[in-house]
Amino acid sequence: MPRSAIVLQKAREFLSAHGAQHAGPLSVKSLAALAGVSYLTMWKAVREFKMEGKLHGNYRVVSSKGNTGSVRPEVYVAPADRVERQLTRDLLGGAIMRNGDLLTFKELTARYATSPQTLRCALRAVESQGLIIRHGRHYAGLSRISQAHFSIVLIAFVGGARESATLPPLERNFIDSCENACAGARVSLTLVKFSRRNGAMIFSDTRGAALPAIPRGESIAGYLYLLQNPEAFDEEIMKCLALIGKPVAVQDNAGVFPRHAKIFNTTNVRLFTASASDQPGRDVAAYMLSRGHNHAAYITPFHADSWSQERYEGARKVFAMAGEGFSLALYAENHSIKDRYYETAGWIQTGGQRIEKLLERWRSNIPPCYHPEVGLLLGRLRGGVFMWGAVRATLEPLLRSALEETRISALIMANDFAARIALQYCHRRKIAVPERIAIVGFDDAEESRDLRITTYNFNFNALATAIVHYLLHPWAGHWGRRRIVEIEGRIIERSTT
Repeated sequence: MPRSAIVLQKAREFLSAHGAQHAGPLSVKSLAALAGVSYLTMWKAVREFKMEGKLHGNYRVVSSKGNTGSVRPEVYVAPADRVERQLTRDLLGGAIMRNGDLLTFKELTARYATSPQTLRCALRAVESQGLIIRHGRHYAGLSRISQAHFSIVLIAFVGGARESATLPPLERNFIDSCENACAGARVSLTLVKFSRRNGAMIFSDTRGAALPAIPRGESIAGYLYLLQNPEAFDEEIMKCLALIGKPVAVQDNAGVFPRHAKIFNTTNVRLFTASASDQPGRDVAAYMLSRGHNHAAYITPFHADSWSQERYEGARKVFAMAGEGFSLALYAENHSIKDRYYETAGWIQTGGQRIEKLLERWRSNIPPCYHPEVGLLLGRLRGGVFMWGAVRATLEPLLRSALEETRISALIMANDFAARIALQYCHRRKIAVPERIAIVGFDDAEESRDLRITTYNFNFNALATAIVHYLLHPWAGHWGRRRIVEIEGRIIERSTT
């Protein structure tokens, strides 16, 4: 067996023996020192364990005192440096925040099992990087910058002309998180939408007014490029941002950014992602297995979209690795749901035509100065009515087929929109949730909180905080040579599981 395979197996055995125990989270570098392997080998082992659903979130390990001969002692790290690294990671992950402020000094001392003097040194180091700022006896979560009138430009793709006034709900939630993070840092967020028409790119502001190009100027601190689907990526925009020379954050949840492409200056570009590729599906599947659901169904009316396929693949791999006696069935609609707006039940067509006439009549009675705001409202209303009817008409046959399989005890829905329809379907059919069937979704939408649906939260607040901090403080030592910054999501457990 090659030496590389031998040391990789050694790292895997170390994680298997110690990774399931819960103590303070350690970095990959610390794990490598404990296991006596190189950083790269341990990184490969950690990634394999995450892909197999055996490890997610913080990496935790406990050294066995009775078996010190088989474990190399960890390379010495000064206490203040150790606490500083943990503070930085937890700050960017939102784990030690409460209402915009850090936990109390006493709580932080207990969390990191350190002395007050060491914690003060670590807090001063983190403050020097711009992550926090002191207000009396408390620390705020993101420092204010001294320069006035700074802004951050967010670039988002909005598709065709009819979609130019609105963004999907998930992207709007992320933008709201960015606005909150910018408000905390006392900078403004400028939203620039772009679409393509006849092969040309068209830029516009939030009101729909045309812009000649991407805004530039000394008052702009940096740029955030939002990639929500493959269509959103454009090489010309990346080249333009690289030439401007300001810090650039690329937010990519769809896994569409070409990491191998050398079309930009990587010294000022960072890729941010909230649980990359199929990791959310893996986390949800691992959670369902831990709850005792050996047989589940993944149900989606959006399977023509890559994000739905990735979530299913992640969940499928975890169930497959669980072995015999475990299964994940797929119930999917492979056509684009947008093609079914007018192909569903007749009441959707009739109701849609009536709504269109009502909206046009309403628009004609409103002064032109209010048309952009009204267009945004009407676009969301039109899209919501049509989408709800089309998704419901597509989902109900899939739900009916899945629930006929008596051994299936859990439904993994493609997103919270589908999970809400599944919950209503079960209530109408007098199917007990979660006693007979458990339901889990993705995205942690506001309506799901009201209906108490268990879901996967992508931790957009922590992601937006990390992005804003990078754009305002790209020189901070935390970023170093890190090109990809991944913020872990989490399961929000409610009453449907």
